[in-house]
Formats: sequence, C-alpha cells, structure tokens
Amino acid sequence: MDLDLLLSTLLCALAQAASTDPGPSAEGRSLSDLELLRSTLGESPWVDDGGPVRLTPPWQELERRQESRHRFALEFFSTLLFEGGYLCWRPDWPLEQPFAVSLRAPPLESGFRIELVPKHEGWATARATHFVGQCSLAGSLQDHEERYQELGLLSPEQRFVLFEVHVGVRTGPGTRMRPVCLGEIEIDVRPRASLDDVVSPCTDARVGRELGSRMLLQRTDHANDALSAELLVDASIFVGSISGHMHVELRCFERLVERVAFHYSPGARLPSASIVLANVPHDVLLGRRTAEGWSVRLCGTPRGALRHWTATSYWAGEVEVPLAELLARPGFRRR
Repeated sequence: MDLDLLLSTLLCALAQAASTDPGPSAEGRSLSDLELLRSTLGESPWVDDGGPVRLTPPWQELERRQESRHRFALEFFSTLLFEGGYLCWRPDWPLEQPFAVSLRAPPLESGFRIELVPKHEGWATARATHFVGQCSLAGSLQDHEERYQELGLLSPEQRFVLFEVHVGVRTGPGTRMRPVCLGEIEIDVRPRASLDDVVSPCTDARVGRELGSRMLLQRTDHANDALSAELLVDASIFVGSISGHMHVELRCFERLVERVAFHYSPGARLPSASIVLANVPHDVLLGRRTAEGWSVRLCGTPRGALRHWTATSYWAGEVEVPLAELLARPGFRRR
C-alpha cells in the first residue's frame, strides 16, 4: 500500500509539474471560499483535456488557500458535502441493517482528511482522505474504504443523524492528524421495516431471459495443463435503477456443485463480468462426453443492493441455462 501511494504521488507530481496551466486568475483570488466552491458545483475538480492531470483553476485556488493554512468555515464544508455530492446517503433505510453513508474527501491538499463523528452512542465515525494518488491518472486508493461506511443501527423513532465535522491533514498512511471540529451538521432519515421497503424486488421474467440469452462460456487453459470454464455474464440490462447481485450456480442433475457471487451496479463502467467455474468436468469441456444434466443457474439476491446508491430495485429472479447449450454457442473453443 505504501509503495502504491508513493508511485501514485510521483506520477501525479510529474504530471502537475509538466502542466502549462496558468493557475487561478486574479479574479479567482478575489472570490470568497463559498463563491469559488459554488462556481465548481456539478463539475469535476480535474481538468479533462487529454493533457497533464491538474486541478481546475478554482480548485487550484482553494488548494493554495488550504496549503497556506487558511481555515475554511463549516458552511464551506456543508455546501461541499450536501450540494457537491461528497456525502451520499439514503434517507429511507431498513432498521435491520446498519445505516451507511458514502463520504469523499475534497482535493484541497494531499493528506486532507474529513471525518463525520456521529453524536449517537456506539456509532462509528465516517472518514475520507484525499491523497495526490487519487487523481484520475493514478486512480483512487481509498474507494473501497469510503464508498460505503456502516455507522450504526437506526431506532424506529429516529428522524435525523447528527454529526460533528472534523477536518485535518495526514502526512502519510498510518500517521495521525490533529482534527479541528468545525461544528455540526445533520441529515434526515426515515427508518423502514425491511430492505424491500427501501429497494424493491424486481421479478420481471424478461430480465432473466435476457441474462440467459447473453451468457457465454469460454475455456481457459492453464500452464499446468489444468482447464477451467469462464462464464461471461453480459449484465448491461441492469441499467438505471436496478441493482444486479446474484449467485452463479453450477448444477448437475439439480445438485449444487459450485456457487460464485457476482454483482453489477447501476453506472458501472463495464457491461459484463467473467466468473471462473472451476468444477466443470474436463471431459465435458474437451467434448469427450456430453454435458447431460449439467446447467448454470443465475439467482438474484438483495445482498449488496444498498451499496448501489442509485438503485431503487434489485433483481430477484432466476434463470437456468443447460451447459450443453452454452457449449454450443458461438465463441466456445474446444481443443
């Protein structure tokens, strides 16, 4: 992790050093923090013109102020969180699962950290840190930590969550920061009895038929002469507001042989994913015996649906395709 961070930092530093961008204008320097921020709402803080990776002029000015140890007010961060989309949550939330948020840190300075400390006993703190390596060139090193953070269980009568906003700077992984508490913010919540009251099940048979018709099987040859089957699931049908988390099951005469989890979220960049099925018999893959009785079944589940912030439903259906049919489809290669 430390080596990845170092490499990412060097890459972004080189790219920024090569930039010919003139930086913030005199007009930008005269604007208030909030005016600068509002001029960027709805836009990426990064310039995307095919050149070196760099911040837009308003964000360069905000970065300059942060590095000069200028203190931003609570209103700046509340606007950033609520209107800028750096804080995401579902007001409707099932009582049976810990309430969660998505939190991102703004690119004010490498190591800049924001913490939302709940004013509710026993709840966890939401944290997000920006490193230079989080620019679009090097990718985000912290996404897995920040995009879905469980905080605590709601009570049936609860209508809001209250947070203290803490900010500070970390100089590197594992180092501590000295947080400054800027004040409090709150978000509205509406507890619901079950998950299906928040994200509804979708049992449309057309979804299953489309998934089944788009499945492809490929054979993978390994260096040790071992073979495995790679199932390609085209899940582009899960668009807009449907979350697609499912179990991929390999079955032989209805007996479960293997189960692998697969999920596809609304807005995902890739419309398909590959799943390795290691237990398809080699003789079947090589065509030496038939695939009679063997099949692949996709079973939709609600697991992970809450992690997809734009999802309003999840696939709850099933579809089963005979393995012989998959082996006969174009694209499958035999030795």
